[in-house]
Amino acid sequence: MKIVIADRSALICERLAAMFNNIDDVQVVDTINNTNMIFESIKKNNPDVLILDSELLGINGIDLIKNLKRVSFIPLLIMLTNHSFPQYRRRYLDAGADFHFDKAYEFNKIPEAMNCLKMRQAG
Repeated sequence: MKIVIADRSALICERLAAMFNNIDDVQVVDTINNTNMIFESIKKNNPDVLILDSELLGINGIDLIKNLKRVSFIPLLIMLTNHSFPQYRRRYLDAGADFHFDKAYEFNKIPEAMNCLKMRQAG
């Protein structure tokens, strides 16, 4: 399973990559920190999963999700945010995100989501 991580924080990218090192058959193929590189990375790497920072440099998360869903095929889109309020979660999910995780409180749930996806693909 190939993953592209798009987050404005290099530290977050590093933490996520380290988490995925412990999951078999999961490979981080690219990390990017601005929206200008997302579409290029998707085209080049054909990821199974995009992990997306809601406040990535260059565009707001809702608009970016809509643009991604319109022009790219991404089997799984995971939003990472600092917005834990239910209304934000609903907006991201309604826009097309498959998962929404709060960076402060739900960061460790991301590997669980990856394992669920792997199980779906296997069975």
